[in-house]
Amino acid sequence: MLRRAFISTYSVQIFSALISILLVPIYVDLLGIEKFALIGFLILLQNILLIFDAGIGGALTRQIAIVKTNPSDYKEFLNKFLIILLFFIFIALGLFLFGYINNTFIIEKWIKSDLETSLLSTCINSIFLILALKYVSGLFRNSLMGLEKHTLISAVNFILITFRSPGGLLILYLFDFNISAYFIFQVYLSILELVIFILIFGYYSQKIINSNPLPVKSQHEVSLKSLIILSSQLSILTIVWVIVAQVDKFILSRELNLSEYGYYTLALTISGVLLMFSQPISQILRSRLSVLFSLKDSVEYIKLYANSYIATIIVIIPLSIFLFIFSHQIIFMWTGDLLIADSSYIYSKWLALGNGISVLLAFTFILQYSLGKLKKHVQVYLLYSLLIVPAAIYIANIYKGEGTAFFWFLHNLIFFITWATMVHRRFIKRINSLLYIRILIPVFLISFLWFTIVNYLIDTSEMSRILLGFTLFFVGICDMILISIYLFIYKTKLLKLVTNLKFTNYSYA
Repeated sequence: MLRRAFISTYSVQIFSALISILLVPIYVDLLGIEKFALIGFLILLQNILLIFDAGIGGALTRQIAIVKTNPSDYKEFLNKFLIILLFFIFIALGLFLFGYINNTFIIEKWIKSDLETSLLSTCINSIFLILALKYVSGLFRNSLMGLEKHTLISAVNFILITFRSPGGLLILYLFDFNISAYFIFQVYLSILELVIFILIFGYYSQKIINSNPLPVKSQHEVSLKSLIILSSQLSILTIVWVIVAQVDKFILSRELNLSEYGYYTLALTISGVLLMFSQPISQILRSRLSVLFSLKDSVEYIKLYANSYIATIIVIIPLSIFLFIFSHQIIFMWTGDLLIADSSYIYSKWLALGNGISVLLAFTFILQYSLGKLKKHVQVYLLYSLLIVPAAIYIANIYKGEGTAFFWFLHNLIFFITWATMVHRRFIKRINSLLYIRILIPVFLISFLWFTIVNYLIDTSEMSRILLGFTLFFVGICDMILISIYLFIYKTKLLKLVTNLKFTNYSYA
């Protein structure tokens, strides 16, 4: 079941990435960089929207994963869920009203654009209505994650992505490339998404209530107090994480004109391919590891965690370095526009490295989340944000896009080297030696040296886009072969190291 969940979730993520890669150049060509930047503005606000989740969604995922094995506990839990739902609806209404009331301010004081005021007004109202609808649907999505309906979530995502991107392109064709029609269409899709998730959650909740409890009962009690504690911890983490990750982009949306922000959005899009690996990992591992820990199955827990981390390193590290070294070539091959490549690659190369590290940092959170031990992580992340946020704001104001992109990489690297290694040492014995010395460093060196040598020896400036694509593909395949050779040579040793991993005594304290 877990393998099928990973395959389905990653398949949809890859599909989403491919759709984005294929269609973004078309969107830019049809709309122009300025109107395309409005779509980037929507994406930015969707990321900021995580603040209003208040950590409740993540807490629900863990609690539902635990109580779903017992119908009576689950039925009792649904009473708490209804209260939370009312809270989410109230916030969603407030969010839409905020956008509607401040429509003029956003157009005149924040967005720097020469587009028609009426057009911008319609787009802004639609954007905030989309945010309100997706905020409520996110609650049901998180609940379905707790029920471990990952394959079903992936199927719904596949349908929505198909309608959202290719469908959005069709709408533009039908309505003379009117960007406001695109956003109105996205509103209807957001309504559809909400309705689908409500129906699915209701159906499976009823099935659980009518089912027989499993013979093995969770060893961890679920209470309103535990939900409030976990929600408050996740709330702080969510707010701080969103501020750390988005404050620079938010400042840039004002400091850069809409055209320049469009180039930055393109860089975010291409480097954001790396982040597609983070969502499936978080979605599946959070609920599965929480269940394994609640059942005190430490062997399966550590095996799943370590193998997932190793697999992620093997994919993320080479891909990050690949995007860093060949960023200009990739963007030119992608868009066919040398101006866009020249204007975007200076951002995308550093964003790619930062995003790659960010994906690995997600494991630091997943480990502590599933163990129910987030207190230290909250404290450290708060201290981290107090240092990073003022610096990010200053750099975005003074050094604009390039400085912001480099700083994103730098502070993620520092946090990874310090906090991630400390967390592993605290909870799992000898895992740092396995993950970093035996896996990460060799994979990094193999990829970096290979890509650097190729970039130095092969002149790609005169290549056609097709030839360039085949060349880069071949270079990437060769890198994976080199890494596979290394892993094959040390396979027995690595398997033994995974088997010997143990929790520290503190983990179950």
